[in-house]
Amino acid sequence: MDRRTTVEPDQELDVITVLTRQHALIRDLFDEVERSQPADRKEIFGRLKRLLAVHEEAEENVVHPVALARLNGGAEIVANRRTEARKVRELLTSLDPDSHDFTRHLELLRAWVFAHVTAEERYEYCALDSLTSAAERHIMAEEVRETFRH
Repeated sequence: MDRRTTVEPDQELDVITVLTRQHALIRDLFDEVERSQPADRKEIFGRLKRLLAVHEEAEENVVHPVALARLNGGAEIVANRRTEARKVRELLTSLDPDSHDFTRHLELLRAWVFAHVTAEERYEYCALDSLTSAAERHIMAEEVRETFRH
């Protein structure tokens, strides 16, 4: 896997740090796609799609189960994040980097992704930080690492 589309946790990082660093990388990749020349756009957009997919898979398998079990209102929080992620996936799969309206659709995708990322950090990650131990967050980071290995 291209290292520019991964943020692997090291032993000192917890899951929240790993995932928020991935959010920063996602922002950077949006900028890179936007600035790219048409000849490079498909490859860079492919990296963005891959990162978004694996990031969401990691959240679904690692973060959401803990949020459901521990957060007050966790079912609603997770349901909202899943709805947002589904909308992002739908638009993502409809985007064609060679299309004349790609830039307009990319901006819409960016807005949806950034709203989703903000909600994750505000409603899910902050609560998990206070309701889990450092050891649990380190284990969760290792589980995220496993997601990126597949």
